Amino acid sequence: MATAAYSTLLTIAGRQLGHVQLVHLPPCAPPVPIGPPLTPPRKPPPPPTKHPVSIIAAHETALTTLSVPASGRLLATTSSRGTLVRIWDSQSGKLVRELRRGTDKADIYGVAFRPDEQELCVWSDKGTTVIEPSSFTEEKYALFQNYQMNVHNESSTPSDFKRFLVESPLLEESIIYAPGAPSHLPRNYGSYHQLYRLNGKLIALDVIDILPHCISSVYFMYDDTWQRFSLGKTSSYWDDEEVRDSIMAYLNDIGVDTAKEILRRQIRERRQYIYAKSQEAQERQTYERKQQLKDALASGKSLPTELRRDAKNLAKDLAFDSAQEEPTTHIDDEYSRAGIQDPKIVITTSRDPSSKLLQFTKEMRLVFPNSHRINRGNYVVKELAEACRANDVTDLIILHEHRGVPDAMIVSHFPHGPTVFFTLSNVSLRHDIGTYQDSTVSEQYPHLIFENFTSSLGQRVRDVLKYLFPVPKEDSKRVMTFANEDDFISFRHHVFMKIPRQVQLAEVGPRFEMKPYEIRQGTLEQTEAEREWVLAHYARTTKKRAVLGGPVPSSEPPTKRLR
Repeated sequence: MATAAYSTLLTIAGRQLGHVQLVHLPPCAPPVPIGPPLTPPRKPPPPPTKHPVSIIAAHETALTTLSVPASGRLLATTSSRGTLVRIWDSQSGKLVRELRRGTDKADIYGVAFRPDEQELCVWSDKGTTVIEPSSFTEEKYALFQNYQMNVHNESSTPSDFKRFLVESPLLEESIIYAPGAPSHLPRNYGSYHQLYRLNGKLIALDVIDILPHCISSVYFMYDDTWQRFSLGKTSSYWDDEEVRDSIMAYLNDIGVDTAKEILRRQIRERRQYIYAKSQEAQERQTYERKQQLKDALASGKSLPTELRRDAKNLAKDLAFDSAQEEPTTHIDDEYSRAGIQDPKIVITTSRDPSSKLLQFTKEMRLVFPNSHRINRGNYVVKELAEACRANDVTDLIILHEHRGVPDAMIVSHFPHGPTVFFTLSNVSLRHDIGTYQDSTVSEQYPHLIFENFTSSLGQRVRDVLKYLFPVPKEDSKRVMTFANEDDFISFRHHVFMKIPRQVQLAEVGPRFEMKPYEIRQGTLEQTEAEREWVLAHYARTTKKRAVLGGPVPSSEPPTKRLR
């Protein structure tokens, strides 16, 4: 009920689920003050020109809280789901604002308006998250001391905490937000403490740096009584991501609603992709069982034992499966546009690259047509992935090094993966090849040669590398070779010229050997994505070494083993 003078609103739960009934009572005059009035009496508001609404369909589920300010102008409602808080106009019944408390279900205990009706307070059974500038308090130090002693078995002093997690070299410059940014966002760049409280007790602390182009998590610590929940490894605290997405949305001048819409679309596409992929195993199993039944009927052999129970049901569908093709897989969805649309590739390096890695990156840009090289700078992987999706990039290639020698390459396909990790060895640049002076780097789309990729895993790696290149023309004089031998893929780059009765071949470079060690069904920033294949230790033995293809036949006759 509204409590201000001349406020006549009474709200109760409606008869139908999720509905609110509004009762506009006759206006009441304010109470007569005792003694001389301190302020002039307030005049009653003019009567409404339209008849006010009496029923609002607020939610689809049961209502949990109803709240109105003193003026009775607004109405806040929540439901049993506890994810949304909706604010309504009590006169017109229109939705004024929809606020999201979180993505997980919660029990909301109450909602209250600030007297000026500019902010809303919601309290529930979930924890509380607060962001404040980095500072020293006894409560924070006690949490840090508990974490160091019980998790890391190390002692600490207040000076250690101040030097490690309070003092910061960052300059506190003002943040220029986009118009409409909420007032609770941080006002300056610098170091902040993100506090997690449960029932008023500090249970975790996240030290973050708010920078002009990103928000970096520096350190995370928690109370050891919550260690079994793996707070540092799980994504239990969605508020952390929501705070970061809200800040970055206003920093990038796109608005929170636009940022959330982009995020929801990516989550929806990823969910649809995962669901389609989950149906593949069942369809593949049914297809293989039908093929076994067909083969058994055609050859006149007895049915396998595992098919005898379901043979009758499978036989009913055989008449309709004569034109059935092999079921598609998620691999077909990943590269459904291959051959129709040329790939668009972005090549970058790890942070602080050496001069040799930069030179190798420039030469790799010449290897892949339609590729662009960007400087890594301070960009994190998540920002690179978001930029690739926003600009319709099909593949992201990241090159790594060790002490100035390129040693790794990551190929991530967008928008849903896969991501393949390679090790690099024996890297030779163009200037290291003796014939580079007699050759030039052609910009033609190259012909591709893949040798000894016979296994299913080899075909998978072959497809990842093949779809990095567009479809060449028949008269192209550029050739790139990927030759597999003992799971080491040798890369060579040549150009050729036809002359009477012979062909001149010149190596252009660069050249290197690469070996895959992990395939992940997702993009690079999706660390939770399923691992399709990993080069395990037991797979490196002699008998199981050839996982990409069969062994290369030797020209020497096999020798007999002497007893």
